[in-house]
Amino acid sequence: MSTSAADYLKSVLSLYARRGVDEWRDAPREIRKAAYRYVTVGIADKQAEIGPALLDRGKSYLVPMPKVKGIDWCFFKPRSLYGPSLMCSFDVLLLCGEKTLGLRFEPPEEVSSTHGYTHVQFSRKLAHRTLPIRSVPDWLPTSYPAVPIRATNSLELFLSLGIAMHGFPDGMVGILRDIFGNKTREAQHYIKILRRLVSD
Repeated sequence: MSTSAADYLKSVLSLYARRGVDEWRDAPREIRKAAYRYVTVGIADKQAEIGPALLDRGKSYLVPMPKVKGIDWCFFKPRSLYGPSLMCSFDVLLLCGEKTLGLRFEPPEEVSSTHGYTHVQFSRKLAHRTLPIRSVPDWLPTSYPAVPIRATNSLELFLSLGIAMHGFPDGMVGILRDIFGNKTREAQHYIKILRRLVSD
């Protein structure tokens, strides 16, 4: 990943996480209580906890995402660069009442692997396998389905996650415009990538 792509990723991740933490502070009390009861690795609910969580250093905090329609709350966690592509992956936790679902947005594994492509799949454990997902039924496989994603770097993988969780064009485009405020040129850079990810 080039330096500019890494800078773009760092910028959008930081702003997206700040928006998520700000919204999380206003989440209904019953949702917050359920999340704190379930997310035993900790939730980054202070701005100072965002940096270490995004850099995948220290405690495995999950970061609140901006509100997702139809789900009580969602959290995400970047995981360190790995694989031949040196892309980072992203864990996502969906919380709906007492039910949870875990997803992993992952770069390609070894070329000779059956997962040698960028993909999203279910997960039974998140945050470096320290957070078990209770509601995933035993019968549900987690290696497959592994749904292909059209991402070639970590920035595109994160934006694919954003499209999957918030929708397109409504949803993720609005979030980008909001978090970048009057920096419309910067927001347009990311919106162009979103359009490329969903076009033929």
